[in-house]
Amino acid sequence: MMEKLIKNISQQLRKALDEKAMSLSDLSESSNVTEQVLNDILSGQNSPSFEEVIQIAKALNVSLDQLTGMPIQAIHSAPSVPVKEDYSNETDILASFELSNTDMTPSEASRMLTSAANGTWIAHPHDSLVKEGTARVKPIFCMQTGHKKIVVDLAFPHTYVEAGSIASLLGVIGSAMVGTHARLMDIRIPPALVRTFKAPFTGRQNILEQTADNQRPLLSVTMRPMTGLTPQSYANLVYNILKNGVDFTCDPTMMHSLPEHHFRERVNLISEAIQSLKYEENITGKHHMVNVSAATTEEVLERAKIAIYSDMKYLLIDTAATGFSTLQSLRNFAEEHGAVIAAMGARSMQTATMSEQVLAKLLRFAGADIVSIPSPLGESFQNSRRQVKGTILSLIGEDPIAQDQLGLSFDQPTLAMKEAIPAVGGGHNPWHFPRLIDTVGAGCIIQCGANVMSHPNGVEAGAKANITAINALMEAVKNGKNLAVDGKKVLQEAAKTSEPLKEALRHWNEGAFLFGVIEGDRSNITGTVQAV
Repeated sequence: MMEKLIKNISQQLRKALDEKAMSLSDLSESSNVTEQVLNDILSGQNSPSFEEVIQIAKALNVSLDQLTGMPIQAIHSAPSVPVKEDYSNETDILASFELSNTDMTPSEASRMLTSAANGTWIAHPHDSLVKEGTARVKPIFCMQTGHKKIVVDLAFPHTYVEAGSIASLLGVIGSAMVGTHARLMDIRIPPALVRTFKAPFTGRQNILEQTADNQRPLLSVTMRPMTGLTPQSYANLVYNILKNGVDFTCDPTMMHSLPEHHFRERVNLISEAIQSLKYEENITGKHHMVNVSAATTEEVLERAKIAIYSDMKYLLIDTAATGFSTLQSLRNFAEEHGAVIAAMGARSMQTATMSEQVLAKLLRFAGADIVSIPSPLGESFQNSRRQVKGTILSLIGEDPIAQDQLGLSFDQPTLAMKEAIPAVGGGHNPWHFPRLIDTVGAGCIIQCGANVMSHPNGVEAGAKANITAINALMEAVKNGKNLAVDGKKVLQEAAKTSEPLKEALRHWNEGAFLFGVIEGDRSNITGTVQAV
């Protein structure tokens, strides 16, 4: 069958080139496959890779079936390897993929992804050696959902995945995306695997209960500027922000260990500042999230030890940079030392390969206690209220059910695992708080660093403005107010007795975001830009 397939591709490629009056060099340019490879295919001397076949088919505007001259299903089906058409909710991993801007039919897309996932789009001489009854990836659903948009659901045997390994899970699921340009929209981890993941050690409820007031959203400030502050100046800012009402300060994800800002010195000075709050001001329940991201997992754990020994148990990890394996190693450390893990760099993992709610679910299963998610209010994030609600449900839901409008294609058993607390960011100012609370609820962390750090009257006033706004809004909710309707009036009323809040509402435009903007940056930035 392998020789027949190679011969078919050669013949169909030659036929397509003739019909479209296309030269080999033109095809090479449009498909990004070298002329040498194309020549070898035409002469029958080369078995092209799966990705090369897809690129050639797309450039020629023909289906995979047309290019191979035979249905892909027929290519990898063999009587000696029977495939069941059903799937098990208890043991199979379900994954939903989306193909955009495709000219394929749903059945073609289904066969393409199934073949990619099984690695059997082309026959091999050793197929006969495969053990009879070996479980295979199976298509379970496919549908056209829009113009040139198709959804395909696949079922993966749980035996493909190592117990408790996100890296293994993504490696298996990701096989369907290699060369297919598919995006992972949702995933259902079956109970057989759910039991093997440790999930958050501390969890959302414990974090809320350990703060000074667990009846309101918590406030978090990421320190600014990201560079240029001495460790002592940095620690002084942390002290003043936490003293005046904010619950958490955080290292930026780009703040590591630098010659002029060494990790150990920064941690020691911040620890002293928080201890001063506790013993001199009688202020407790305040924390700084220490960025322990580093070049190796070993160094991450070493920095985590330094933080723990300095009585700082909130550990920030940039999961976009360090990956899931390091996160899961840090989760093991957290259980041993009572640490809390904040995956605050997760937004930068938003790519064309997976949806935000899939990433949130995986971070929860991997053991993150706090997960940074995009704001439902900022236009730049392209996230609707419904999508963000689906992401939050992946973090806090107990056995959440499928809700297509929230981006949840499948139900997800959680088996009583602890919840992760969403940290909603960023760029918020007090004007946003009513809509935020109305959308995501009170059991979250609101990231509001830019407006605290940039308050016209200083960080102390910025912190006071934010906590005053939050307390006023929660009191209004307690009294039966609808924040979506009455939130603006509640803020304006509270500002009458709070000069910091009054100035904040005056200074920041209603609805204006302070994330990804450069207004107010008066530093002298010079450089040379080369236009190409």
